[in-house]
Amino acid sequence: MAGADGELETAEVDNQFPIEVSGSFEAAYEHQSEFDLDDSMADVSDVAPIEAHLEIEFFPTDFFSAIFAFQLTREFELRDRGADPDRNFDPIVEHAYFLLSDPDVVLPRPDMGLSIAIGRQPFEDTRQWRYDDDLDAVQGDIRLADFFLKVSTSRKDLIDTEFLETDKEDEISNYIFDGGYALDDDTVLGVYGIRRVHREGSPDRPLFIGIYSAGMLGDHLEFWVDAGIVRGEEDERDLDGWGLDVLGTYHFDAPFSPHLTVGYAFGSGDGDPEDGTDHGFRQTGLHGNETEVNGETEFLYYGELFDPELANMSIYTLGVGAKLREGLLIDLVLHHYLQDKLSDKLRIPRSMRSRRAIASAWAVRLI
Repeated sequence: MAGADGELETAEVDNQFPIEVSGSFEAAYEHQSEFDLDDSMADVSDVAPIEAHLEIEFFPTDFFSAIFAFQLTREFELRDRGADPDRNFDPIVEHAYFLLSDPDVVLPRPDMGLSIAIGRQPFEDTRQWRYDDDLDAVQGDIRLADFFLKVSTSRKDLIDTEFLETDKEDEISNYIFDGGYALDDDTVLGVYGIRRVHREGSPDRPLFIGIYSAGMLGDHLEFWVDAGIVRGEEDERDLDGWGLDVLGTYHFDAPFSPHLTVGYAFGSGDGDPEDGTDHGFRQTGLHGNETEVNGETEFLYYGELFDPELANMSIYTLGVGAKLREGLLIDLVLHHYLQDKLSDKLRIPRSMRSRRAIASAWAVRLI
């Protein structure tokens, strides 16, 4: 995969016209082969996706601002056998929300912060394990010294902001709690709860509860830990699943700054679909499973090719890499996938569903 991007940004014009305008343009080339893990059919795809972004921020006072962001996307098919690329030209409103921040004179302590955001706004955690989406929401953010707390109520596409007609997703209301403590400048410890309530008379009400930590241990070891359970009800069955994701990257003091990455992720499966309780873990449905590698660029940490949801499987990850020069990084990453419980519900070729070892995949990234 190869790509290029650029960014043009202007700062505040002046105090009498408090507007910031920023924009970016990204273009890439992507080549994939055998992307459905089925050797019986040759699958090859070469596409060139492009994205253009424009963001406008208006801040007439110290405690009020309005943010608007627009995105144009298009994917050009160069060669396609077996894939189904999106060929539409899609202009959408990414963000459109108002932000009310505390003026210093209101709050009793200087190390306290309070803000309320109303409108379509980005929801994204560092690893996108919990959420990575643009939601129509009311969100409150409270900070006191090193403690933080975010609470929100939201829905996807409550207001239709696409210029071209598309299928509307199921209406699901989200109630999110996310709070924690910054152990230091690089490390955070937190807890979260996400309740998703389906509309249209559906009884589905999954509840996701978990803990997380991420940051640095010492000067060389970068890590993340996520652990969660899912409860509630879905498809007329009680939910009782759990999941875990642990990964560490050690950076060596040596020429070319080499690093070694080891990770393990697990999402429980359901061994008895007839007992009234689903023991399978699933992610929130708002997740993206994408993060930065060594602070350089975003990548899909469960695999660039397979990119599964962490459900009914174990994923082993091993990676090595080095910085060839400033601004040029190479990474070799291997993933191995195992089913927890044999199931025919995984989106993999039917011939592979009867064995625990699903696949292995590797990727080389030159950044």
